[in-house]
Amino acid sequence: MKRAFILGLLAVILAGCATTSAAPVKSECFRSDGSARCTFTPLPELWERAGGRNA
Repeated sequence: MKRAFILGLLAVILAGCATTSAAPVKSECFRSDGSARCTFTPLPELWERAGGRNA
């Protein structure tokens, strides 16, 4: 009985994971088609502004 309960619980957990859809990460800097809406500063330029620190 204990074995059947554990198998049933495992089946429910795995079924729940399989039916959920993975939504893409939402951001204000990207449109729904994936193109950038914001302007991004290259890392070397940010490092220059920070005084050369690699934090």
